[in-house]
Amino acid sequence: KRLWTPCKTHIGAQWRLKQELSISGFSVNLRKPAEKKEQNPMLTKLSAALLIVAMLCVIGCMTHIHKVGDGAQGTEMMVERQWYVLWGIVPINDVDTHAMAAGATDYEIITMQTPVDFVISIFTGVVTVNCRTVTVEK
Repeated sequence: KRLWTPCKTHIGAQWRLKQELSISGFSVNLRKPAEKKEQNPMLTKLSAALLIVAMLCVIGCMTHIHKVGDGAQGTEMMVERQWYVLWGIVPINDVDTHAMAAGATDYEIITMQTPVDFVISIFTGVVTVNCRTVTVEK
């Protein structure tokens, strides 16, 4: 086999070492290692900040669990959506968790912003309307 082959990628003919040399069935890579490109420090910091903000939006930091009595004893659930205006300051509808519990003495009230609530709030947030999911487990 020829080790040198002509390469006409640049002006004029250049000779370069063939990238792979086959020796008795084994392949040897003679390619130069790729050089590391320097990252823009501002871009790296911006990427890290965006990642932190995205993680804060997805984690359950907006979940509140209230146990009444001994907490939930079964698997029965009632779910309603609570709507707010002015970014959560003024409630629009009334979600009655006592009525959702239907007289149970042991239950849990879970209020959270689910991914569905987050997507809804992206579109309704323009007019300052947000929502949360209220779940009562008996």
